[in-house]
Amino acid sequence: MKDCSQLQAKDQFLPVKSPPKLTQGDTIVLKWKHGKQAVLMLCFDDSAPTHLDYTIPALTHRRITGTFYINPGNGPYRSRQKEWDSAASAPGIVLANHTYSHIGGMTEKEFEREIALANNELDRIYPTLPKNRLRSWGRPGVPDEQWGISEPQINRILKRHLMIERPPFQGPPFTMNGLEEMEAFIGKLLQDNEAKPLVFHGVAGDWHSVSLNDFLSLLDYVEERRDQLWLTDPLTWHCYKTERESARVVLLDSHSDQIRLSLICDEDTNLYHEPLTLMTGLPEFWQDVYVWQDGHPLYLEKMDGCVLYDAVPGGGDVILSNQRQND
Repeated sequence: MKDCSQLQAKDQFLPVKSPPKLTQGDTIVLKWKHGKQAVLMLCFDDSAPTHLDYTIPALTHRRITGTFYINPGNGPYRSRQKEWDSAASAPGIVLANHTYSHIGGMTEKEFEREIALANNELDRIYPTLPKNRLRSWGRPGVPDEQWGISEPQINRILKRHLMIERPPFQGPPFTMNGLEEMEAFIGKLLQDNEAKPLVFHGVAGDWHSVSLNDFLSLLDYVEERRDQLWLTDPLTWHCYKTERESARVVLLDSHSDQIRLSLICDEDTNLYHEPLTLMTGLPEFWQDVYVWQDGHPLYLEKMDGCVLYDAVPGGGDVILSNQRQND
């Protein structure tokens, strides 16, 4: 058996535009899903009415993922609850926890209630998801005096409820203004091969708003760079990154007609089961390639001398062959 983990040094997490040379069976985990150059997480806070009026239709029309951090106890959400129920099932639309009523927390009991009540609403919206699951949390922007508990106290409660905090806030009108600055933010993201959220409140109205024209123009800008950007939600990004950081690939067998390997990571696979994108070197003479894990065919893209595919850590051996499984 050959441990491929030494290939996965930090400098080997490369975008597909500059793939390394891999010999037969050598495998690396790509930094971002499908070898994308950077990760953009479009997020929308406070369950603002304009999210239903303008934002969600614009995102679904373009098939762009958006994560909406809701406050189920507040008027804007409660007055249009049925519309939020419908929006939750739209392709690419994710609802997440922004606390129940956006008041911060003066005591541990109050803050835990804010988390739990918002989770209860999300469980109602997503009845098929297990309750014992990781969940994304966006910290509400409230004055410091509305927090009466410390960061360690906040973190203990988040951990108890399996909450994963969204990366630090970046978005208009607080850290950038206007279309040009938002486009520059994404351009820098691509340049640095990094992952960040871009967080909005109102769109064409409500509070802390951006204009509809700027927002739609930004979506067009994003769509033009879709082949370079992994457009996802913060929880999926967190799971991918966390799994990747402890992932190890062990080459079990490598023959002229088959490669067999194992993908493992140190995380609890009951909570962390996001597929990772692997790149494996192939024999030079293979004309075709087929990839399976636990008997299931995997997404793949053949490149010069290697193949890209998604596999789940701990999901069973990965088999690569130049013949179909039933041949």
